[in-house]
Amino acid sequence: VLGFLGLGLPPPDPDWGGMINETRKMAMIFPHMTIFPCIAISSLILGFNLLADGLREVSLRD
Repeated sequence: VLGFLGLGLPPPDPDWGGMINETRKMAMIFPHMTIFPCIAISSLILGFNLLADGLREVSLRD
């Protein structure tokens, strides 16, 4: 996500935020170029949130 703000890796290196930032101009013409990285980032965040909730529930059972 820092790549979207311009604080991530330099352009030759792959970065999800950088990919979204680069395709921002063409999002209306080619929406699939932006949708897939956004889905990947959202899935990753959802997975980490579910993992954290599960770990919290396990730790509170004691």
